[in-house]
Amino acid sequence: MNRLAAVLAALVIWLPAEAGAQRPVTFGVVVDGPSFYHATFRPLLQNEITNLLGSEFDARFLEEKYIVADWTRAGIDDALQRLLDDPDVDMILTFGAIASQSAAEFGPLPKPVVAPFVLDAELQDLPLTGGASGIQNLTYVSYPTATQNDLEAFREVVAFEHLAVLMQRAYVDGIPSMRVGMEQALSQLDVEWTIIEVGPNID
Repeated sequence: MNRLAAVLAALVIWLPAEAGAQRPVTFGVVVDGPSFYHATFRPLLQNEITNLLGSEFDARFLEEKYIVADWTRAGIDDALQRLLDDPDVDMILTFGAIASQSAAEFGPLPKPVVAPFVLDAELQDLPLTGGASGIQNLTYVSYPTATQNDLEAFREVVAFEHLAVLMQRAYVDGIPSMRVGMEQALSQLDVEWTIIEVGPNID
């Protein structure tokens, strides 16, 4: 199941049909930061949600409820809090790994939040209880990943003695547990390794 399908499946769970009326549902969206990927993904997701819910729900995506943050954890936390406090927002989607992490660390949430962009739930140390987040009103989408197994398989294919891992600096800053988890996975390889933080410029 791709991420879009997983998001739609989560929405069906959160939005049970009500007979006899088309219920308006206003979506709030938090994006980690400016990105070509999110810009192209946005209309696709909105159209798919509208098509899925159109006969029973009036899906509304208002420009002022779509917040593009600045790639910092503080900015993303602030954007999420604004939507959580907004009485006109019924449901929140987090477009980005950092925004998804932020939602998971907010504790019990006052309204449904769907986080479809978790990179690695284990490395990010996200809560998991009985196949669910265990956090009130939070659903996150994560695929089974085994970073440790992937690294070991990579070494079987290519014999290396020193591994360099490029990690986006925004993720290292916004999701500290991800770097800790990666270091733990690398330490099991019995090779030299280096984590290199990369930013938005070529240098």
